[in-house]
Amino acid sequence: MRDIVAHAPVSPEGWMFTEERGSRFNGASMWNVRTGEQRVIRRFKGSATYQAAGGFDGEHVLWVETHGLESFDDFAIYLYDLASGTNRHLGDNETDAAGNPYVSPLDAPVVHEGIGAWVQGTGPGGERTVKVADLETGTVRDAYTGYVNGVRFLGDDLMLTMGNWTRRLYDTRTLQEKDPPAGLSRFNGRVMVTFGDDGSVAYTNDNSDDSAPYTELWFAPSLTKPAHLVLRLPTDHGLQSAPDITPSGIVYPTDGHGSFYLDRATGNTVRITDAQYYFVADDRVVTLDAAIDKAARTTSLRIFSLPSSIMGGCPQRSPQPQPRGPSTVRPATTSSAD
Repeated sequence: MRDIVAHAPVSPEGWMFTEERGSRFNGASMWNVRTGEQRVIRRFKGSATYQAAGGFDGEHVLWVETHGLESFDDFAIYLYDLASGTNRHLGDNETDAAGNPYVSPLDAPVVHEGIGAWVQGTGPGGERTVKVADLETGTVRDAYTGYVNGVRFLGDDLMLTMGNWTRRLYDTRTLQEKDPPAGLSRFNGRVMVTFGDDGSVAYTNDNSDDSAPYTELWFAPSLTKPAHLVLRLPTDHGLQSAPDITPSGIVYPTDGHGSFYLDRATGNTVRITDAQYYFVADDRVVTLDAAIDKAARTTSLRIFSLPSSIMGGCPQRSPQPQPRGPSTVRPATTSSAD
């Protein structure tokens, strides 16, 4: 199993959060892509099995340290403050009477505007609890307990993906359920969805079969406007996780074939790294390239600036999309996302 690394944005000052491995240090750290400064957050006690992932809002990192490669159910949650350099332990996984961890989702914590959230197993039969943290104080509250698959932010609200693959909205201040916005229900199903700061939406096809990859990428300018199919990949290039939206493009990781940038105006794509690890800030992308040798002396980072002006020309996609069976969502098809 490869490392898990957050797709958290780089702060305006150049800071990014990552998992780092090398001959001198294995653990969670901060790097400044402008100055080259490193700050160690926490060293792994188990360098062969420990992994880290989380969300960074420019001031705080809410992150999870997982302790096994077979599952991510054994973990600890930490809150790192960039200004003070303190790393606070917020909690751990919960277990049954025999000490076995309850099953938790694979997703890393998410953050937005000083609020963080994650989902963890809290009971038998798939029971899970949505945890909401104030990143300034470290206070953690329970927002929902039941069968929930994951959480993401939709604006300032928290979107819960339920066990039946419907989506519900919660106010992060009151922890009360809210009426969902018009158009949200069309993303019900086993889709991976991302909401851009401009209100746009990028999402995958509904993967109703565990053995079938996510091979379609759809885009809509808003929740209520028509969606367009912008990319269809061969089955061996399936999307590994939800895409990320930038002001001019979409960044998406594939399963075993690297991560790509798609220009929203032309439909052109370019591979930015041979791994799935990248960090998005506006139209700059920092990539962490794949490394089979986890004891390597260096960690390679590259910074890409990918405005649409350098992606002109006729649409040329790599890998070239191939025909596939119809998606469960059937809006109009186009080669670009704008």
